[in-house]
Amino acid sequence: MRRVAVALLALLSVAAQAARAQDAPEAGASPAGDMQIPGPAPQPVTPERMDLYEMEEAGWRLEGIRSAPARKWLARLESARRKLEQIREAAQEAGCDLKRIEALEAEAFDLIEGLSDTPEHKAYRKAFVDLPVDEISGLEKYYRALNALYRMIADELDARYRSCRRMGLLARGKDVEWAEPNYCRDKQLAVPNDPYFRSKGSWDQDYDDQWAIKRVGFTEDEQGSAWALLPDEDELKPVVVAVVDSGLDWNHADIAWESIWRNEDEIPGNGKDDDGNGYVDDIIGWNFIDDDNVPFDYDGHGTFVTGIIAAATNNGRGIAGLNPAARIMVLKALNAFGHSRASFVAEAIFYAANNGARVINVSVGGRGLTRVEQEAVRYATSKGAIVVVASGNEGIETKDYGPAGIPEAFTVATTDIDDRRAPFSNWGQAVDIAAPGVDVLSLRARRTDLMLGIPGIDYEAGSAFVGEDRRYYRASGSSFAAPIVSAVASLLLAVHPEYTPTQVARLLTQNARDIEVPGWDQLTGYGLLDARAALRGDPDRWIEARVEGVGAVRQDGKVYIEVRGTADAGRFAGGRIELAAPGSEDWKTVAQVERPVRRGRLALVARGVAHHHAQPPLA
Repeated sequence: MRRVAVALLALLSVAAQAARAQDAPEAGASPAGDMQIPGPAPQPVTPERMDLYEMEEAGWRLEGIRSAPARKWLARLESARRKLEQIREAAQEAGCDLKRIEALEAEAFDLIEGLSDTPEHKAYRKAFVDLPVDEISGLEKYYRALNALYRMIADELDARYRSCRRMGLLARGKDVEWAEPNYCRDKQLAVPNDPYFRSKGSWDQDYDDQWAIKRVGFTEDEQGSAWALLPDEDELKPVVVAVVDSGLDWNHADIAWESIWRNEDEIPGNGKDDDGNGYVDDIIGWNFIDDDNVPFDYDGHGTFVTGIIAAATNNGRGIAGLNPAARIMVLKALNAFGHSRASFVAEAIFYAANNGARVINVSVGGRGLTRVEQEAVRYATSKGAIVVVASGNEGIETKDYGPAGIPEAFTVATTDIDDRRAPFSNWGQAVDIAAPGVDVLSLRARRTDLMLGIPGIDYEAGSAFVGEDRRYYRASGSSFAAPIVSAVASLLLAVHPEYTPTQVARLLTQNARDIEVPGWDQLTGYGLLDARAALRGDPDRWIEARVEGVGAVRQDGKVYIEVRGTADAGRFAGGRIELAAPGSEDWKTVAQVERPVRRGRLALVARGVAHHHAQPPLA
């Protein structure tokens, strides 16, 4: 499915280039030729919406289509348009029949998504290079108008759904004699009503569908959930969370428009860089791959990551996102196959820092550290953002793995259903914390199957889709552990916007639940994320104690064991170095730490002392 969708995108891109060569836009036109920013307020007339207006004005007639493959593809598009119009008419008669609304929405979604798999499109694609430019341009216009029509209908259905829900008029059938607003008489529950949050076994697993967020504290227990520790939603401060990834499918039914960041200093669609930041019409973010303002997701990874952080909650559908106050800045730095370069990632991080992001989620990585990424992370931290990075999925050390190995990054390892480090999760000195990242459930971007085609993965196309509407997806990886941490970081800032990146990081690490080796370790850092403890925590109460290296050194003609690492605290009184034989619980103090040390020498231990205490006990 994804390969076909990518091919279709490529065709439309080539067509757009050919069309521009013959019919260049007027000065001041938006470079985002197919961009329509969704929102509850009336939107500016974009080229895509203008195509719809023009096609409707012309009665959807398209002249000059002569070649057989183009005519057949046009016939298929015309058939889809007629069905969409029928769906729109049926929506007017649906009233507040919830089942009917959902069925119509699913029918429209399947209709548009299935176009790229039709024989007509495949034949058209095969003959594409030989077609006249005017035919390609006309079909591209028709296709964009059709997509605009679909989005309009989907928006209308979603608005009807929300309106009926607000008024308390939702019914499972038409046999309703009367209805009235069903006003609340109790405090709103902290536990969301999203179906997958309360269900289990949706893909025949024996654990909850959203087990990952429950494991870190977002439970069904109304009083015990991390959500119960938050003030009322209208008291939470909006927090800009930049997602550096493959973009976002902003038409997904479980993404609320208000959860997407808006650049208030930019005037949509005027073709000008109003805020002077170097990016024209960057309304919701930027596409660093194509260098335009359309960061749409054709891979699925970015939509999945965003769903964990900010999927609509308490809307009676799909999954529960973690932070209703998150405002997602959509930064596309991965292409349609999930690949990128360090320079794209770095530029996206710089953009996020310069445009007000407080949390930057980077669920990307690869071998080798780059200076440009290091500079970007350091700059973002200096601007008040915490940069949360996935540790990686190769089961190797993070020392030479970027950007996870950057000291200023907040690096997240992956745990499984048993709260153990997942075997694929990278490890090392850079790891700060761990979060669940196995069989995580989130959103599926339209026409994507992000596991398809990944080298070394035995995967059957479509097998990770969840739900009859196929709008949800399950996957594993450190990419999906990181956004759980980003979401909790953003919740801390929603409650306490005055917190610094260092304070947020300390609240997360100091309140983590210790797993694996006692204390900080290279596998899971300070332990498993605990959202409840972090929200209750005091940023001024903290202790950092970690050994980062042990080696032999010669000093004054003698050989010592040098212990390097960090020993510091909010109110530091002292520390000690203890040593024990492997497998033994008999720890012995071999040195004292009298002053705070950060990534330096903690102690020199005489070789004989260290050797004596490290001997295994006699049988």
